[in-house]
Amino acid sequence: MSEPRARHLEIQATDGLLLPALFFEPVRRSREAAIFLHGNGDSSVFYSVARMNAFARALNAKGIAFLTFNNRGAHLSRRLKSGKSGRVSPGGTTFERIAESVRDINGAVESLESLGYRSFDLIGHSTGANKVCHYFWKMKERAIIRRVVLIAGGDDMGLYYDSLGPLRFEKLLSRARERVADGRGLELAPRRTGPFPLSWRALLDTIRPEGQYNVFPFYEKLHAMRLTRGKKPFREFASISAPVFAIYGSADEYCFNRVTDCVEILKDSAAGKDNFHFSILEGASHGFGGYEAFLARRVARFLAL
Repeated sequence: MSEPRARHLEIQATDGLLLPALFFEPVRRSREAAIFLHGNGDSSVFYSVARMNAFARALNAKGIAFLTFNNRGAHLSRRLKSGKSGRVSPGGTTFERIAESVRDINGAVESLESLGYRSFDLIGHSTGANKVCHYFWKMKERAIIRRVVLIAGGDDMGLYYDSLGPLRFEKLLSRARERVADGRGLELAPRRTGPFPLSWRALLDTIRPEGQYNVFPFYEKLHAMRLTRGKKPFREFASISAPVFAIYGSADEYCFNRVTDCVEILKDSAAGKDNFHFSILEGASHGFGGYEAFLARRVARFLAL
């Protein structure tokens, strides 16, 4: 079977930052397109060949175009240029804040609208799933998204808390608040504080209990404790009004070895709402390596409903 063919696009986020993208169109063009948001760390859609081709093949077969792009959180650290002012800004996971993802998503939608597309789906993997939930919370009724797919959305705050313990976590949180308040938010936090280097600003965004990043607080539910502050846990997730498909791998290494329990927590959070659908892909890990085709076909079936 031949691989799907893509063309390279440049998306301009609504604040002007230029972001590289791959765009796959079906042979028979439709007016519907799906937008993929990758995770954090050193993620890049250009290095996810099996996954991106699998999604493109499955979605194009259903008549759905597929746009996947390196948002401003791609890689750990990179320089981003603005198409409006020409200024250069620090980007990558090391410097990104989740609130900025709204500008990236809206820029992707506007790019597709300029190509004649009128119906849009959002697919988010890992941190990308957190971003999709945050997008709906911020956009409210202005969101023009038809369907939503959340793949392996994670609890980064809970992972930090689990790794550091209560005292070290609170100490790190307090230190991050101080560094950002003192105007040193772009300085790098000590490497030992987490799995990869983050600026104090990005670290605070990730672990702040009342923060916008804290979308899937599984850890506190699993341990019958309250870490989330200033808002109801799973608020953003439960507020999505579009049809939602949430899927996890049974071997997801970031679900505290309790994937089934995490999915049940999501079901409880969406209780009474018939627009939420859930699935667990047996054997798959967080990255779905080796299961890309299975994952893509399940997603395509949902989006084609």
